[in-house]
Amino acid sequence: MAGLLDMGVSFESIIRTPENVSRKVFVSTDWRIVYVNHGTADWRINDQHYKVKPGTIIFLHNKYQRIISKIHSDYFDIWVINMKPQFVFNFGFTELFESVLDKYSPVFNNCPVEVASLFENMHGENKIKKSNYMIMIYSATLMILTHLNRERGFVSEPGVFKPKVQKVLDFIDDNFCRQIYLSQLSEMACMTKEAFSKYFKRITGINVFRYICHKRIARAIELIDTTDLTILDIALQCGFENMANFYKTFRTLTGQIPSALRPKQKNIYNSQKS
Repeated sequence: MAGLLDMGVSFESIIRTPENVSRKVFVSTDWRIVYVNHGTADWRINDQHYKVKPGTIIFLHNKYQRIISKIHSDYFDIWVINMKPQFVFNFGFTELFESVLDKYSPVFNNCPVEVASLFENMHGENKIKKSNYMIMIYSATLMILTHLNRERGFVSEPGVFKPKVQKVLDFIDDNFCRQIYLSQLSEMACMTKEAFSKYFKRITGINVFRYICHKRIARAIELIDTTDLTILDIALQCGFENMANFYKTFRTLTGQIPSALRPKQKNIYNSQKS
């Protein structure tokens, strides 16, 4: 069971108020299912604006730019399941996430009662953290995916996840701020570059270079928000060879420029330093 749990499911409860709504566009290689527990808000997903309310389900493919742009209530409480793409692929739910790119809206307002109940259970397990609570969260995640898959008329077809590709994903996690070459990764997976590229995208939903860029930009956002490093230093630390490439990638994935995410006091601090 430990090996299965390592495949990547986590649960979190996030509370925002109108005063502390984040400026940050979320960037991740994971896929997410979000359940709105309390409050109403405007959510911008790939330049489309959605008003979400209690009971709304949001499917977040890792290709999406997304940000909570405005909160209309006293506070906004969301429950989030984070899933690594290989977990979704292994159990055959990839189509559920891929469908929101071209067939369905990522926002689903008619949450089945069974799914809402499972989210309630997950929230309770995560809050109390009794023994084996992660097994309960893992099991509830599979049940939620199954319910939603049936709701949209998909048939689950488990994938065949090659163990050597997990070594590749682990290698990227440890080295994404360094130069990584496709030939290096395909050799590690014992596949041709063409076969590896196709298989990697099938699992993760994005190609290998975009996957690495997601990792780098997510790290850059963290450093922008939590350190006084200059934007140039952050770009170099995150594996970008020049500012032009960094700005282009950052804008592509977030729709913003790096300095827009820096707290005002840090902007002042950096201007004083220069």
